[in-house]
Amino acid sequence: MRIEDYYRGAKEFPSLLLLIEFLVYEKKVHQLTDDASVLNKYFLPKHKERMNGLLLEYHNKRNKKTG
Repeated sequence: MRIEDYYRGAKEFPSLLLLIEFLVYEKKVHQLTDDASVLNKYFLPKHKERMNGLLLEYHNKRNKKTG
């Protein structure tokens, strides 16, 4: 399964949608064609606090752009 597959189904999971957009479009560390297993490391407990902070910052940045 590819990241793109998760992205298409992520409308029900806004946090997953935000994570994918952040990694693919903002940081450009992955592509939609990458295997979805690369996302597993971002869900590890040791990354939770940092990822939450980064995603909150990205979410706020996006909302400022859209008004």
